[in-house]
Amino acid sequence: MIQTKTVRGVATLVACLVHIAGSRAADEIVTIYPTYGYQKPAGWVIPMRLWVHERRDVAESAARKIAAEIKDTSPEELRHFRSRIADFLADSESREVVSFEFDRDPDSQQFQLCDSGGHPLKSDLNGLIEGSLRLTYQQAESLLIAQESPNRWLSGRVTSKGHSGRGKVQL
Repeated sequence: MIQTKTVRGVATLVACLVHIAGSRAADEIVTIYPTYGYQKPAGWVIPMRLWVHERRDVAESAARKIAAEIKDTSPEELRHFRSRIADFLADSESREVVSFEFDRDPDSQQFQLCDSGGHPLKSDLNGLIEGSLRLTYQQAESLLIAQESPNRWLSGRVTSKGHSGRGKVQL
């Protein structure tokens, strides 16, 4: 228990120091949280939650080195720590607008999450964007056929100024 608290404390300290120092990110990522679309009279509604962020290799490396110095830490515990620490040390990107494209879209359309006035939503201070993507029944069927999706899963890519990510939605 003491080791776990020590690792958390050290990781938090390292994250703060790196944030102040302004480390460069190695990976610019948009995480697409799993989602399901549902039908409305006008078509499909796909609620989406996206996280725009950058990895901080310097912070991750420092946290891993400090964790490795803790006595009686097994290689398995270190691997687990590495897999968990990355998102806590990430730099969330605010005020980003993202575009979503479905794979093999015959119409090559780009979609955006928009507010009720039709203006593209921007990521908040935590790098999050939440909104709904809408497809007509014809668009959805065309995409399902193009992607040869028997289980009604659609895959696609999200992009924003240098950030990208892949994800799936199920209708």
